Amino acid sequence: MSGTEKVFNEAHMAAIKNDFDKCANDIGDAINVLGNLNSHISENYNGQAKPLLSDIVTKLREHLLLLQDCHKNTGKYVEYTSNTAKESDVSWSQSFVQ
Repeated sequence: MSGTEKVFNEAHMAAIKNDFDKCANDIGDAINVLGNLNSHISENYNGQAKPLLSDIVTKLREHLLLLQDCHKNTGKYVEYTSNTAKESDVSWSQSFVQ
């Protein structure tokens, strides 16, 4: 490939973004399940760890929210990069038409 050729696969970039969006949604589902799990454990568990349960669930939720934000933002970055590459390809190819 010479220095003037550009390679951009729009479908591939869209698939990558969709994968990150799906992961973010799946993490949202995990957060909901964690809330349900917390409720069930709070109702049914009376062991030594019960006083710490709220703190543990809070920390897990915080980490899942951070992970979800990372996936959402990476998906947005891939979309931005895709759009930038499309614009760059258009302006690059139009420079030869003029």
